[in-house]
Amino acid sequence: MPQSTAVERFATGQVALYVFAAVFASAIAWHIAGIDGAFLADDYGNLNAIFAASERGALWAWTLSLLHEPLGNGSYAFRPLQYVSYAFDWLAFGANPVGWRASTIALYFANAVVAGLVVRRWLQGTPANAALGGIIAACLLAGYPFAGDVAYYPGCRADSLTCLFSLLYLSTIPADGRSTARDHALRVAWLLCALLSKESAALLPAVATMLCLAISGTARRAGFARVSYVVGAAARETWPSWAVLGGYLVWRGRLFDSIWKVYLSSTPPHDVSELLARLSSFRFIVTENIGSHHVIWSVAAVVAFVWAVASQELRVVPKRHAAMAAALYASALLYFVAPAFSFDVSNPFGEGARHFYAAWMCASLFCAMLLAWRPLHWMPALALVLVMFAGQSQSLAQWHSAGMQMKRIVAAIEGFAGGVRDDQYALLLLPDHQRIALFARNAQGGIVMRPTQRADYLSRVAVMLSPDFAHWSQNLMGGKISELKAGAPFNPAGFLGLYCWNPSVARIVPLTSGAIAIDFRAWREAADRNFADAGCLSPF
Repeated sequence: MPQSTAVERFATGQVALYVFAAVFASAIAWHIAGIDGAFLADDYGNLNAIFAASERGALWAWTLSLLHEPLGNGSYAFRPLQYVSYAFDWLAFGANPVGWRASTIALYFANAVVAGLVVRRWLQGTPANAALGGIIAACLLAGYPFAGDVAYYPGCRADSLTCLFSLLYLSTIPADGRSTARDHALRVAWLLCALLSKESAALLPAVATMLCLAISGTARRAGFARVSYVVGAAARETWPSWAVLGGYLVWRGRLFDSIWKVYLSSTPPHDVSELLARLSSFRFIVTENIGSHHVIWSVAAVVAFVWAVASQELRVVPKRHAAMAAALYASALLYFVAPAFSFDVSNPFGEGARHFYAAWMCASLFCAMLLAWRPLHWMPALALVLVMFAGQSQSLAQWHSAGMQMKRIVAAIEGFAGGVRDDQYALLLLPDHQRIALFARNAQGGIVMRPTQRADYLSRVAVMLSPDFAHWSQNLMGGKISELKAGAPFNPAGFLGLYCWNPSVARIVPLTSGAIAIDFRAWREAADRNFADAGCLSPF
């Protein structure tokens, strides 16, 4: 009897569920392993904005004002719910990055769970193993191979929030095409939340339309009656979504005089060749996230996917669910191409993986909808999941390392600033990024100020990046330092010089003298020349 029970459990896919659950739990443990790193890059700007509003006693008034006022950060980003989440983090954790990162990780894995529930709902009542399809979807979404910025970096919270609300939106589309009044009401609510999280949610009505066309397209009708039925059914399901999107675009136009731009430099491609050139920069995301083994990993990913699909008897998939899978595949392609209509999707150090998280969401749902029909053939799906997590581990390791390095730097600032007199000034050169991980970009003041530090040290020391030599040379000679010292006179002779962080000795060390800063070109050349000997944290 025990042996028979074990065989039965295997045959019903129970073993597969346990194995996938174990992989999912292991992934959570790996994410948590780097939770105690410091804030990075834009995190400091977001934290300081929340802190300043809280100090004024206007935390919620300022946060909610972002619903009808631009953020004022030099972009057309309209993401008020991101700042609502930051406000809750501030109230719960203050300036402790561990708490903010715990929220980010929890949100990332909540998305995976919701993806599993969506697929399970769509497959319920079919010959497929709905539970297996659900856990495959959860593991694949959690295994986004370039997940470092989405899962570790609170600055990309908008992407995770949009994914969550997008999945909740898709959950209101039943596989039988029979939406209730509750489904319609929730669909509008989740779409609004997604749109208020990030601009990429503007594609959701198109995704919903493709799904509804796929579902209604399997109806047994012929000729014009079939076309009329399919289009009418999709229109009835999705017109409220299109109406909400229209209102959102009008509101964006009112705020920014542009309904589509997110960055000031955003421009549509001039032709197909430029579009393809922009998309081709995606290769940097692969090479820099995965590292030296990116070719092996890419081949393994393709082989695992082909094996997983080939192991299924796709002819047993009902037409409706096969059509839904096709719609999800088309949606993944749409989300993949969309960023290139505004900008190059990456740069040589591999930034931009967050732009493809929504595409991966649709791809995960697509795969799960196809891989749940033969419970005994779950090993190829497991291989696909493991390959994705193998790639993700390389991405996360870089972000974990950057967070821990910044933690040491932040801890050293107080002692370093204490050695700078009130009539003196010093600058600390830090890199913009550490491999793929954003590092000191847009964080220069935040690293040395409250609430990151116990006191504000910006009157004595600031952080600069390598492109900023001309800017700081002008500041030092033009009276800006006096402003930072609350109007106290500052003699440029009191500039101590440029310092950098030496990770091998975990100390802030001298890089150039102060006198040379009068000529920013000579200053930069000296810094470049001394960089390696000083053991500075790279890149320059």
